[in-house]
Amino acid sequence: MPFPDSPFSDSPVPGPPADRAAAGAAERELRAAVAHVAEVFAGMAAHPDEEGCSYCWPEEEIALLRDPDAALPDELVGAVAREVGSHWDDHPAVVRRILPRLVVLMARGEANTVGMEAAQLARAGMPSWPREEAGAVRRFLDAWWTATLRHPDPPTPASDVFETCAMVTGTFTPWLDRWARERGPAADAHLGLAVDDWMDDLSSDSGVCSGFHVPWADGEEPVDELRSWTVAHAPDRLRARGADPVTVHRVELLALPEEERWEERHWPPHLWQALLGARNS
Repeated sequence: MPFPDSPFSDSPVPGPPADRAAAGAAERELRAAVAHVAEVFAGMAAHPDEEGCSYCWPEEEIALLRDPDAALPDELVGAVAREVGSHWDDHPAVVRRILPRLVVLMARGEANTVGMEAAQLARAGMPSWPREEAGAVRRFLDAWWTATLRHPDPPTPASDVFETCAMVTGTFTPWLDRWARERGPAADAHLGLAVDDWMDDLSSDSGVCSGFHVPWADGEEPVDELRSWTVAHAPDRLRARGADPVTVHRVELLALPEEERWEERHWPPHLWQALLGARNS
């Protein structure tokens, strides 16, 4: 196995046996999904004529990418994953070359700029790859997301994993559907942190999520879908965890039209004005 039995092993799951069993099953599927990526993409390499950007890549590193049997240093895998697609002659082939090691780093939480890496995976056109290849990547994303939701302290924050899965696949829907089905204490805690991350974007009617770095398939980010889902699912789950009532109320205000939100004193602009007034007094 290319990484330890449990990438989350440093922080065992507390709670009742059912929660521990569910987390254990998710981690086993994650290990199997990583192994499946290695199997499907074994022997793949950059094109024999791949030159890359001569300003970014020395010849010896390009040679490693052209050789399907060469071991790739983790630093090289991360750098290639973050490189813009236009710097490669055949970007999808380069991405296929690094994928077996990249998913290990992602599962371990060692892909430190996960948003940039997700953006390049998306630009490599993964959803349109041959069925077996796209299916292997999708299986990994499904397993990674589920394992993250079931663990209280995953290697990568749940909001980052969610954004990665959404960017690579170009849709929020399956990842939100999974979150709706996962009702354990870990998934609810992750939701509370994610709402804090999302509130500025969801409070705006600009239609843009600042954490997402690639265009969506239809040309517009589905912020309305994320906002509607948050309104439908977050308040009760946050309330059950004893969240700040003001935070819960702000989420509920997202259901109102923009002009009505502005009339509420708990709407973010009013809170910011009050904070500035307190600081200036």
